Amino acid sequence: MSERWRRELAQVEKISPDPERIRARARRPSQLAVRAGSTARTGYTRSRLAAAVIAILIFVLAISMFVVPALLSSGGEPAPTRTSHSPTSFVPGAPKADALAEANKLIDLTQVPPGSRRASASPSQALRYPNGVISCATEPCDTAIDVAAWWSMPLPMDEAVLWLQEHPPAGLFLNGDTGSGADAAGRTTSVAWTYQDHPGRAYTIAELRLSVAPDGAARSVLRADGALLWVPPRTHKEEVPESVDQVRLSMLRGSHVVARKVLNGVAAQELAGLLNHLGRINMGTPRCPFNAQKAVHYTMSFPHHDGAFVFTEWSCSSGLVVFAQVGGHPQPALSDQTDTPLGSTDTVLRFLECHLGQDPKVCPYIGAPSATPAPDPQEVFCTSLRQLEGWFSADVAEANGDEGKLAEEVKGQLGGVMMWFHPNEQAITDPGARAAADTIVIDALALQTWPAADGSFHDLLEAFSGDSASFTSTYCS
Repeated sequence: MSERWRRELAQVEKISPDPERIRARARRPSQLAVRAGSTARTGYTRSRLAAAVIAILIFVLAISMFVVPALLSSGGEPAPTRTSHSPTSFVPGAPKADALAEANKLIDLTQVPPGSRRASASPSQALRYPNGVISCATEPCDTAIDVAAWWSMPLPMDEAVLWLQEHPPAGLFLNGDTGSGADAAGRTTSVAWTYQDHPGRAYTIAELRLSVAPDGAARSVLRADGALLWVPPRTHKEEVPESVDQVRLSMLRGSHVVARKVLNGVAAQELAGLLNHLGRINMGTPRCPFNAQKAVHYTMSFPHHDGAFVFTEWSCSSGLVVFAQVGGHPQPALSDQTDTPLGSTDTVLRFLECHLGQDPKVCPYIGAPSATPAPDPQEVFCTSLRQLEGWFSADVAEANGDEGKLAEEVKGQLGGVMMWFHPNEQAITDPGARAAADTIVIDALALQTWPAADGSFHDLLEAFSGDSASFTSTYCS
């Protein structure tokens, strides 16, 4: 592995790889070749499975780390009434200025070759599109933010692309989103790839997209887009008051009520806390089957002397949507996706399905002492390693010696999981395990940014496999 990893990854948790150590690892017998006879599956199926497996892990971890503390008293015990602890603070949503600051931060992370000149617009027609690189699911939409910047680079296009891929922005992860353009004769006019940041209070998606186009024979143009989907902040008038301790639940199929229940005390306050943590819809106006005869939806009504707080949850084209009314007045629609640095969870739907679909004795209160503890980040990391090793073994068999095909498959899979893979590694507390996990993350980043001119991809994959096998045998139960 080249010296560039010392420079480029020094800002990511101050991790710095040892090139000689990695070369030595690459000379080990392949851990993947032994398992190359594994049943091959398509990358799409594995990516879908990844999302399912990781979503389950993220749900439990995110609930324990981010929602539970908001529902507990300062002493760490469940509050008997919501008046016994401080008012709930909304987790998602922030002023637009915060979202713009993130977009500009992404632009600032872009590294450009020496001698590049900043430009106010693209010298190349291929990179002059006005609408940015991110959009909502429906229109109208005022939450998609895109900040663009351009540079003229003193390198031909192929050399510029290689330089940029060897100098990735620190702290971001490739997400597998790539693109290219061609003219009528089939000649490539532009190439693009995308890095991603973790979600935050002000946004659910934050991306840095780099696009390169030729500018004559000896120069090229870089366009960098800092793009995100902003989450507007909620107002406190939308928050269910702490004094409310009852909620009436209904499950409907079309217009027919199929289940009802009244929750009091801790259970009602738990649901109120979950609703108070939802962020506003930021994917455009939701489209929902309000007139569908068989569509299942739920209503939640909290009685209050100033007027009821009524929430209705539907499964819509843009995901799970919660419509809100306060005292009979409609409020902006909410998303039943509590976004955290570890992912998204549909917490309200899980609560409703539990209380309206099962014996209440098996419905754990999230804030209760018997609630499932947060999983050990080290074990979550171990689960991810086992899953990746299985996929990569199948990739080796499918590629049948084609290194380009192998790299494409592995990079695509890493792009789908890297945002969760790295945070779990950062949460490991054991110093020895954390140091070993740091090495594995460096291996994964090397795989993601591998160019054909930088040695054998298979050797890098063997290094990842060897470090993973060593970690699982030492630190995984």
